Amino acid sequence: MEAIVSLGLPLAQSCDGVTLCGFCRVRVLEGDENLTPQGDEEKKIQRSLGAGDDERLACCARIEGPVILTTSYW
Repeated sequence: MEAIVSLGLPLAQSCDGVTLCGFCRVRVLEGDENLTPQGDEEKKIQRSLGAGDDERLACCARIEGPVILTTSYW
């Protein structure tokens, strides 16, 4: 989330990045291996949203290398 916001790119959110709302969901197009693994809270929200395997919550995923992300709502 911090990387997206710091670049001035639009990202939906309503819980200020505390893993509650799931609005910051992004689709990982490339570089999934360069994101930190999902934690229990992120997995719980992803299940409730019916998120795909290629989706992550921006507030939870930490970038550790090159990634390409997009959102379905912009």
